[in-house]
Formats: sequence, C-alpha cells, structure tokens
Amino acid sequence: MYKRGYTLIEVILFLALTTMTFYFVSGSLENRKISESLNTARSNTVVFIRKIQKYGFYNKKEYVLEFQFSNNKLIFKDNENEIIEEIKLPANIAYISNNIDKKADFTRKTTKYGNFDKGFSIFLLDKKQTKVYYKIAVSTVNSMKYPVISIYKAKRPISINENYLDYSLWKEEL
Repeated sequence: MYKRGYTLIEVILFLALTTMTFYFVSGSLENRKISESLNTARSNTVVFIRKIQKYGFYNKKEYVLEFQFSNNKLIFKDNENEIIEEIKLPANIAYISNNIDKKADFTRKTTKYGNFDKGFSIFLLDKKQTKVYYKIAVSTVNSMKYPVISIYKAKRPISINENYLDYSLWKEEL
C-alpha cells in the first residue's frame, strides 16, 4: 500500500481556512482592545475631572485642568502652575472637544466651589478619527455650585462626517 499525499486543492483550502480564521480572530481582538481603551479613557477622564472638582470644593481654591490632546494627557495644576497630578490617556484613542479648534489643547479653571469657569465636552474617537464613540459633557449651568458631568455613549459608532452633536445619536450612561 502506498501513502497518499495532499492534493493542491486540499492545501489551498487549508491555507484559505487558516487565513480566514486568523483574519476574524485578529479583527475581533483589535476591536476588543479599542473597546477596552475607550472604556479606560472614559473612566479615567471622568474620575480625574471629579477629583479636581472635589479639590476645588473642599479646599476652596482655584485649580487648572489642562487637556493635552497632543500628548494624550490630562494635567491637574494649582494656580502657580505647579503640577499636582497628571494621567496618560490611551494612545490608540483620539480626542476632540467642542471648542472651535476641536483638536487643540485647552484648559479650564475651577472656581473656589469646585465648578469650572466654562463648560466643555470631550469626544472619544478611534485613532483614525473616523468614528465617535463617547461624549463626556461638563455643564456648569445649574443651581448647584459644582458641575454636572454627563457621560454619553453613541447608540452606534458615529461617523465624524455626521452631525455627532445631534442628541438623538446618543444614549446617556448612568
């Protein structure tokens, strides 16, 4: 009895199935990594903003929150420009604001009561800046002395070319 080898068609089918499996698994892992980074960035940003708010409220002092989108950092400073704390945000996520220059770094100051001098919104996008996933909105217009921080998740990833400011595209997270 002789040994039968594999035919060319069998080898091609095996390679095709292996390639397709690798493609789907790697795509799934990449989506999971981006999702984890988005969640980390959202959570860390909100915790950091609340921390600064509480510092201002309890210490009755003014502080500075600096958004460095260019370096993926949030920096917490006192009024003498001394850094109190900073956090590094995931580099595989892009960030924009609702300011005129959406990609520019900016600062906000707290009042002595923990509120901010102006409200702002931060949007979390994929690194290619094609899809918007989260919105963190800080509103200073309320009857309380400290800001209201709202977190919104896109009902579906929103194309950057769409009107991502449209409220019907967002659902509020608790």
